[in-house]
Amino acid sequence: MGFDASKAIEKLDYDFRPFVNASGVTPEPTGKMVTNFQDRIRNAASVLDKEFDANDKEAMLEFLSGLSREESDKVEGEIDEAYGELTQGRPSLEDILALKDSSYRHYRAYLGSLTGDIINPESSPADLRSSARRTNGGPTLQSVKS
Repeated sequence: MGFDASKAIEKLDYDFRPFVNASGVTPEPTGKMVTNFQDRIRNAASVLDKEFDANDKEAMLEFLSGLSREESDKVEGEIDEAYGELTQGRPSLEDILALKDSSYRHYRAYLGSLTGDIINPESSPADLRSSARRTNGGPTLQSVKS
């Protein structure tokens, strides 16, 4: 048999315990939701009303390295909100932020895993873990600066 949608991908399940009492399955996002998510991540720095050429890696790195802690937090907040929207409330943005406050490494691993599952759903769990290590667990300022 060829393609079987019921067996092609794994559910987007999550379990934040013991750090946060939250577990469940994230609903499958639509193509439009994924495109909106990617646009929000790409444009996260726009919340600062500052301009830079996002296609110029050097300009982007210079821009990011010049951010104050407050500005960096604002951009990371925009990224967190993009994930909260993508997950459609399961987990909620509050649960994601609670995980961030409880265990930053688990938070980053979750972002990397979710991003990998959505962008490349054929990847094996080992591939996702490797990818999460390479990207520091998701597209936040820290991984862009690396």
